[in-house]
Amino acid sequence: MLKVYVGKRESDILTYNDFDLSITFYGSNQNTNISFCKTTRYISNYSNEFIDFVILELSKIKSKYHDFEIHFYNNVLAYYIMDRTTKFNEMMVNLNKLETIELVSHKTLSRLWLSNSVNAPAFTSLSKKECNFNNLKKKFGDYEKFVIQENYSGGGEGTYIINTTNENAILNNLNNDTLYLVSPYYENNVSYSCHIMISKDGVIVFPIMKQLLTKENNNLAYCGNEYADQNSISVRKIKEQAKEVCYKLQNIGYLGICGLDFIATTKDVMLIEINPRYQGSTFLVNAAIKDNKLPSLFVLNSMCFNNNLTDGLILKYENISISYKNEYYFYKNDVDIQNFKNIVLKQDKIYFDDGSLQNKNYETGTYLGRSLFKI
Repeated sequence: MLKVYVGKRESDILTYNDFDLSITFYGSNQNTNISFCKTTRYISNYSNEFIDFVILELSKIKSKYHDFEIHFYNNVLAYYIMDRTTKFNEMMVNLNKLETIELVSHKTLSRLWLSNSVNAPAFTSLSKKECNFNNLKKKFGDYEKFVIQENYSGGGEGTYIINTTNENAILNNLNNDTLYLVSPYYENNVSYSCHIMISKDGVIVFPIMKQLLTKENNNLAYCGNEYADQNSISVRKIKEQAKEVCYKLQNIGYLGICGLDFIATTKDVMLIEINPRYQGSTFLVNAAIKDNKLPSLFVLNSMCFNNNLTDGLILKYENISISYKNEYYFYKNDVDIQNFKNIVLKQDKIYFDDGSLQNKNYETGTYLGRSLFKI
């Protein structure tokens, strides 16, 4: 059966490709890829234009092929498409219920729920007017910085670090009619993430990775991953807590791929958020899986929905070595384009430009590409 991938980046499937065609926001527009950003490079979002684009391309595929299945990077996009048309519903596979996705994605509700079982930062829910620095000091005590987050966001987008010097700039970015998740900012913390897989009768916690983060315009943004020492105390604690989260998700009927973000402080490890989708580091994990001659995350995701995980398979995945690092590159001005071209030409790493070098115009802050290399 023809397999179609619909997602954010073509490179998500290039380290271990199980698909015949791909429709992506960023991509080469070559061979079997169809990309939304053909001339202008936009910051990725599920805009009406992108949804219409995906529907149009799926319609073209349906006119040629009667038997195919659609796999999504993020199930949310599938439901956006369903709101417009029902003609692809039977082709969409590996979907959790929308209500389940919304619960897991909601940063405040999911943290409230999971803080009964695992460690989480102190938190509260506040409106824009309540997010002034003096009020945050009263609520949380003697911290110098605080984290303000939109309840539905990813990759660091919608996550702000507020202090006394940038208070006005941060508040200007917030909406009056929105509630935000607010927590203290723990200094000298280390960010970690991991993939998990869930079937009806089994769960997998993949090896833990360090997250590489950068601060841009008062935002905390994701910019890569590297392998973590699996024997460190923090990582062992994260594995234990990740397993607890797996069982909680299993209890509400969640199936398949998911990502967890943690931080480690000098005192403990804490769950930050859940991302019910493939991750920015999925292509890195798939590279390691391919090295180990195991089925890809995409195949494994389907196995979870069919409840085909075995104890032996779970053990193999949980013990793979992910000896890779990846880094992301973004556009701020035209110098960044030339710099990215120059580092790609060096060929000292594997680079994925996802069509950026063929684009003509660039929106400030947009993704240019990423690298992958062994460590």
